Amino acid sequence: MQRSLSGQPALLFCALALWLALPASAQIDIVEPFTERFPSPASREDGPRSGARWGNGRLREAIGGGSGRLGDLVVTSGEVLVLNTDSQAFPLPGRTPDLLGNADPITGQFPTSLTVTDGGFEFASIRVEAGGVLRLEGANPARLYSRGRLVIAAGGLVDVSGTTPEAHDSQTPKPEETIARLPSPAGAGDGGFGGDRYDHSGSPQILALSNIDSESDAILNPGAVTRGRDGLGVGRSPAQGEGLGGEQYPALMPSAAPLGLPAFPHGLLMDAIIDYTSSLQCRSLGVGGVGSGGAYATDGTPGVPDSRIPVAQWAGSAAPNNNNAPPRNPGGSAADLGLAPPSPTNQGYVRRTLDWTMGYLAGGAGGGGGGVHAYSSRSAPNTDCIGPTASLRAWHDHSGAAGASGGGAVQLTSGKEVRIDGVVDASGGNGGSSLNTGAPDTFHRFAMPGGAGSGGAVRLQGLRVFLAGTAGRLDVRGGAGGTTAFSASQGGDGGTGLVRVEDFSLGPDAVDATLLAPTIAPYDAANDSVGWLSVAPMAFTPSSARPDSVMASSSCWIRPGGVFNELVFADDSGQTPDRQGWNMTVFWQPNPQNPPTRVPFRGASPLFPTSFEAQFGTLLGHDLAPGESAAPIVVRFQGARSGAPLSTPCGLELDDPVLVPGSVTTWVDHPSKLNGLTPAVDVFRFVVVFDGTRDGNDVPGDVLHGSIRGVTDLRVTVTPQ
Repeated sequence: MQRSLSGQPALLFCALALWLALPASAQIDIVEPFTERFPSPASREDGPRSGARWGNGRLREAIGGGSGRLGDLVVTSGEVLVLNTDSQAFPLPGRTPDLLGNADPITGQFPTSLTVTDGGFEFASIRVEAGGVLRLEGANPARLYSRGRLVIAAGGLVDVSGTTPEAHDSQTPKPEETIARLPSPAGAGDGGFGGDRYDHSGSPQILALSNIDSESDAILNPGAVTRGRDGLGVGRSPAQGEGLGGEQYPALMPSAAPLGLPAFPHGLLMDAIIDYTSSLQCRSLGVGGVGSGGAYATDGTPGVPDSRIPVAQWAGSAAPNNNNAPPRNPGGSAADLGLAPPSPTNQGYVRRTLDWTMGYLAGGAGGGGGGVHAYSSRSAPNTDCIGPTASLRAWHDHSGAAGASGGGAVQLTSGKEVRIDGVVDASGGNGGSSLNTGAPDTFHRFAMPGGAGSGGAVRLQGLRVFLAGTAGRLDVRGGAGGTTAFSASQGGDGGTGLVRVEDFSLGPDAVDATLLAPTIAPYDAANDSVGWLSVAPMAFTPSSARPDSVMASSSCWIRPGGVFNELVFADDSGQTPDRQGWNMTVFWQPNPQNPPTRVPFRGASPLFPTSFEAQFGTLLGHDLAPGESAAPIVVRFQGARSGAPLSTPCGLELDDPVLVPGSVTTWVDHPSKLNGLTPAVDVFRFVVVFDGTRDGNDVPGDVLHGSIRGVTDLRVTVTPQ
């Protein structure tokens, strides 16, 4: 069955098949005047894949959406698709290549593969179906551009949620070396590793305790870092709201077995307790520091270390007090980010705009890791547990659980509309917890918990932006701190992330904070979530940085009428505009005081030394060699072979059975390059790309915005044979 991205009935597009009833082998001109726009049955505009302004006799630049150079992105029901923002090859496995690019200067071949390394993905359209998951990972924030529609269907998920560490075995040494870090969501700060187990290289008496008590587990661990590591801050930067790692406690561990001799000072804490065997024991109930939560729009909360007995009965000579828990770590601070105060009118907003060109599209801050401690170490029973005759009998120290990563950063931009009926999840991860399994006499479950990651960042841009009116369409909540089973210690919670929504609409379709706030988690009904939600009607405006400065429109598949086997496209046969195998007209207006002049895009022109095309080139603004420049207007053509009449030429996906498998060509800069292929081409389409970039010496936008008022009458000369 033929599928339609637009969702329009198949009969709507019957006119687009262009059955002209011509005799075989007659050369014809197929001309697109850009008079009818989608969804008119007479229009050749592929509306779901188009973002430039098509209609009223011309095609011209709009606001953005990108070139669509990676083709369609469709995540089907039940599929989990992961894109890496640091290095992602296209086409994706199992997908038909559909890539816009420039010809190799040596071979002349157009690309069949591309690699994105900066997190900016330009698709022709984006659709995440119900039950589909799009996961975005990597150090770079994710920017997804759709030159046409961008739809997250109900039940679909765009996932940049923070990662939650696995429950931690506190007997694990060197966690930063032995525990594989889970991939972080796009642009998010990692959580800090937990503190390492203590190094007893200089304590032979404590190492030898295992000869007295088989439970004693002191180890050699050179290079140990026993304080929990801080998380990475917002945008993976230091001093940007990261959660802090928990400290080692006590600060000075024993270096020898005797606990009361002045020659061996230490800060160990002891209590006389009845243990699980109903015998009197002298054990340490001191716990280590706890990781605090990362911050973003709001602060992270402190980590809370807690012992079942708050104050120890005995403390070593180097202990500052008898507290069985160290002081709390402060949570990550939102003040580090320098955000403007919340304002319903966006007054003073800079960083809250999440503008990636300024470095402000950034994932959330990671939580801190838990610190090492000596819980359940014990001395030989006597009257005071620490004293002149007291001596260690069994030693135990415990590495800490890791903090969680923050939620990631994602920008979803459409040259047409953004519709989210599903979920975009940028919530922070939950802090690492202790391993809570095993018998009570095992020593694997005493890890101090890690802090949670803050929520991340979500930026939505489109001519129109629609969110389903149900809670949780966007989620930037901070995660919950980790826990332990052996105490009430709790990792710090993460702060809330940021949301920015921009459109180009007025009236009832314009974005409105009062309507959007209840659809975003968390929700503050008192002030429309102004602390983390920024809504800006009419703020989706042209950018000067690529690919935000690029917009494009695609035609539907075109097939002349009549009975024929293949299309043979005319090559250029002279210098004049009418002798070009394809051409179009440019509305040229360098002086706004004068009316536009109609200039041929190709072929000799009195306004340019040779032609408009030769003057400004044909290169897309990607993968340029030194000395090459991006063109303000780029046109590409693609062919295929149909195995059946095209009843829906505007809605075809490239794996649709109506197109012969393996027949879809690369995009080329002249339709004559589609000749002579096997299988032969009998349908084609075109795309027109406008580049408004003004970035340093990269300035095709000077020409586009300064002198070009659109194009019309795109002509392709072809012979159906």
